[in-house]
Amino acid sequence: MPTKKISSKYKIAPFEKVKVKYRDIFTLIELYKALYEWLGEYGWKGVHYKDHAKDGAVNHIDYLERYYYHKQDPNGMTEHFIFWRVEKELENTKKLKWYIDINFHTLTMRPTEILRDNKKIKTDKGEVEIEIKGYIETIYAREMDQSPFLKMFKKIFTEQAYHDQIEQNEKDLYHEVYLLHNFVKQWFKLKRYLPYEETKSFHPSHAYPSHR
Repeated sequence: MPTKKISSKYKIAPFEKVKVKYRDIFTLIELYKALYEWLGEYGWKGVHYKDHAKDGAVNHIDYLERYYYHKQDPNGMTEHFIFWRVEKELENTKKLKWYIDINFHTLTMRPTEILRDNKKIKTDKGEVEIEIKGYIETIYAREMDQSPFLKMFKKIFTEQAYHDQIEQNEKDLYHEVYLLHNFVKQWFKLKRYLPYEETKSFHPSHAYPSHR
């Protein structure tokens, strides 16, 4: 699928990507649903871009899933590469925008069944790694670059007019990515390091770690 590309000179990545790794029994489609609902609750949408059709028409499309690849080996085990791209409009400014990239990589995935409360549950077994990275787009800088006159003042404008706002947005985005990272670990029933522990998630887990 076409992807909205943002030049690196308009991107601010305030932190390194975080990862979650899990290898055991879990239902992949339920993980999809839980993440999709969490993103919606926090105001995240698929990255918006314009798709130019052959007849010249312009379609405005929001796609969360940018890339999907799967390969099955002779033993019936599947490997996936799945990329999600989401963005968030900010209420206090139209000159900055948040983005999160979520990359899934699964290995040795295969269907399985387990017994829970005397009922058979169809699920999956395998390994998954989820990478999460957030960044900020400086829309004002892109707009200033379009004017030879304004372009000369971009550095000064950034340092004086937007410095505090960018700094606060870096902290806020870091917090939001941390919440998402924590949510994924909670869904997989993994150990988390928080000053508090939620008593119950709004998104029921469909992970079944063997050590529990």
